[in-house]
Amino acid sequence: MAEVSLRSSVNAMSFYEKHGFVATGPESEFNGIRFVPMTLRVV
Repeated sequence: MAEVSLRSSVNAMSFYEKHGFVATGPESEFNGIRFVPMTLRVV
């Protein structure tokens, strides 16, 4: 099984959730940009 991980902008979370991604951590900020880590497990 493989995984695809990314850092989603807060505004794009619903897009990724519709495609099977799940949040794997809390909202964070880096250089003023808010993001949420997300992962998709690929079978």
